[in-house]
Amino acid sequence: MYKKHKRSYWVKAFMVSYALAFLTLGFFAFLAVSALAPGESDDYREELSLYLPEAEDSRTVLMLLLDEEKQPLSCTLVSFNALRQEIPVTTLPPQTAVSCFGERITLQEAFRDGGMGRVKDSLEESFKITVEGCLQLDSESLPAAADVIGALEFYLPYTLKYGESAAEISEGLQLFGGQLLYKTAAFKEFPGGEESRCKLISELTAAYIDKYLSKFTEEGGDYLFKKAVSEVKTDISFKDFEEFGEALAFLAQRAAAADSHKLTYTVTADGSFNSGQNSFALSQSFEKKLSALM
Repeated sequence: MYKKHKRSYWVKAFMVSYALAFLTLGFFAFLAVSALAPGESDDYREELSLYLPEAEDSRTVLMLLLDEEKQPLSCTLVSFNALRQEIPVTTLPPQTAVSCFGERITLQEAFRDGGMGRVKDSLEESFKITVEGCLQLDSESLPAAADVIGALEFYLPYTLKYGESAAEISEGLQLFGGQLLYKTAAFKEFPGGEESRCKLISELTAAYIDKYLSKFTEEGGDYLFKKAVSEVKTDISFKDFEEFGEALAFLAQRAAAADSHKLTYTVTADGSFNSGQNSFALSQSFEKKLSALM
């Protein structure tokens, strides 16, 4: 009699435990399904697919500006670095001394010898950097491409006067369309000389990136890219744009964040001209900085 009651007790205890375990599992399953309800599942997937920049998420672009005679006026380097969350900009005068296949020449001479490709080679060899894309801009292509993207409001720090004539570009806040942008960048008699002109080109470039970077990552950004690059001579393809799109969107997002530090900044070339003003030697400290930034 005692053994029968004892066995009945254990059977009942097992059934109760089994029922509790089933109910507990069912409750947690309900919570899991609720967490992935339509209103929140997209956010969950977005968290899982969060973009994390890597070392290779960087692109250095060369922008070579030519004068009316199709000779180099300046050489601007821009590095879009998603990992470091920064976009440094620097502009070198065409007289900058570089190495190309072991020979010491200027950027101007490199262009005359082999065009935009030779300039790219000399920059890579001299500063141990990789230039992923090149843009060649002149009196026609720069205004056309700039007008496709949009105008830029920018404070010009000094008046640029054309010799004894009354024509000038006045100091103060200016709305830079494509033509004014080229006329300012190509102005040859800058107060402060060639270094001053290169500094202003860097500042204009940085301001342009700050204003319009996000447009290339929004809806219609692919069309804007195709239309802008169709106006210039370049080796940058739409495939390049697509492959770097996620990193570019990340940079644009960080630039727009209220708590973000300023991503785009200029680095002024440090060096000196020779007595004939036909060769510009960069300082060793600047060369090291350029190698690290680009």
